[in-house]
Amino acid sequence: MPNDICPICLQRRRLTRHHIWKLHVWRNNGCSETDIEYICESCHQVLEAEITRKENEILQQYPEIYAGTFNDFLAIGKKEIDAKRKKLPFVKRRKRRRK
Repeated sequence: MPNDICPICLQRRRLTRHHIWKLHVWRNNGCSETDIEYICESCHQVLEAEITRKENEILQQYPEIYAGTFNDFLAIGKKEIDAKRKKLPFVKRRKRRRK
């Protein structure tokens, strides 16, 4: 994206895409690639850090999510875990070279 004015800091900078609704959270709720704003990288980093802080603040009110999910995984067994693993988005990682 070429340099333009960031709507947050009002500085002329190279802009980056910011999804208003995090796609990995809201994709199935009608949000799409059109829900994008363009802001500078500096503001984007601060904005994402603030969103993460707020998410963590909310999640800390529900510790049972973490303990409950762990206990669920202990109970369901390897076959179901493998099925869940296959549904995860694949991130290709480079293989480490052996010396």
